[in-house]
Amino acid sequence: MLALVIAYYVWPRPKSFFLDLTTDYLRVQTDSDTQIVWELPSLRICLPRHALTEAQDFGDTVDASTASCNGVAYLELQRDFVELDWPPGLNLELRSGENRAVDVVVRFDENDADLTPVMIGDVEIVSETLLRIPASTFSEFGGLGLTGQLVVGQKADNGTVKLLRSGKFETREKFWLRNDARLVDSGALSLGDVVSVERMNPDAPLSAYAFLTLDTHGDGMRLIVSTEEAFSRLRLERARAKAAFLEPSWAQRLARDPLAVGFASLLSLFGATLAVMNALLRKRP
Repeated sequence: MLALVIAYYVWPRPKSFFLDLTTDYLRVQTDSDTQIVWELPSLRICLPRHALTEAQDFGDTVDASTASCNGVAYLELQRDFVELDWPPGLNLELRSGENRAVDVVVRFDENDADLTPVMIGDVEIVSETLLRIPASTFSEFGGLGLTGQLVVGQKADNGTVKLLRSGKFETREKFWLRNDARLVDSGALSLGDVVSVERMNPDAPLSAYAFLTLDTHGDGMRLIVSTEEAFSRLRLERARAKAAFLEPSWAQRLARDPLAVGFASLLSLFGATLAVMNALLRKRP
């Protein structure tokens, strides 16, 4: 029976994760489960000049005196009241920019015939396009929702400036005869950590939901991440070290299971009762 109990708490089970992070860097790979729609009051679109042709006409461009992107490398456009409906098959790289703006670099395979064209208003963008979202968007209209395979942070190596600053994680699991998920593990993340959530089977990608806004103290982006219940694990990478997986131990599961705690209490009470009865019986002549 003891072996069965230990096996029950050691055996992997579905779990969900919650992360509260402050970061300067985030990658999102959109997939078939992605439903990302952004409604933005204003947006700067920086198109890489090397990917444009002379036949393309984008209308009025941003004057060089007010441009925010490198005028040599990019053709800059201003668009107001745009709706972005992100299709699957994109890699979005989000970075904290100047004046608390959020820069989004959009990458995709332009030779993929199944990829839906990425339109921003009347502009069909190309891969490596840089989108600059001003800080006023977050203060006036709130945060942005993200769905897809998330990787937060970059390894703290030489020359890397966009890092995860700090954060914390929580792991929840369901127990036998319980419908609610219980907190079984939690911890803190450090400067320069790289964190992601993946399935136990790496061939089956796991989509996470994230809510993105600006940190109230001016320290980059604030990110709240939650995942569905699945056979998954939290992956942690650090510079010059092998990847580690943050998973609760059987002892943590045992300590957080109310049924196990109650059963242990009953056994203790039963044992104490037997000890008292045994002591009383021994005193009888």
